[in-house]
Amino acid sequence: MHAPLTSPSKVEAPGKTRFTPAWLIGAAVIACAGVGTYLARDTLHDWLFGPRAAAVILVSGNIEAHQSVLGF
Repeated sequence: MHAPLTSPSKVEAPGKTRFTPAWLIGAAVIACAGVGTYLARDTLHDWLFGPRAAAVILVSGNIEAHQSVLGF
């Protein structure tokens, strides 16, 4: 008689998948891309849509009146 082609200890149950390092590497790449995108979100926004408008404009100088108005 011949020996079986596969040994019973290596037969996997139906529906189960083996955990391989490729899954771990893929998850690490996706996580690093997400963290990098989060940390560079202002730079990415400026690159994609142009610089944002400033919320406050700071100017210096004097204000002069050219006409006087007197009220009673």
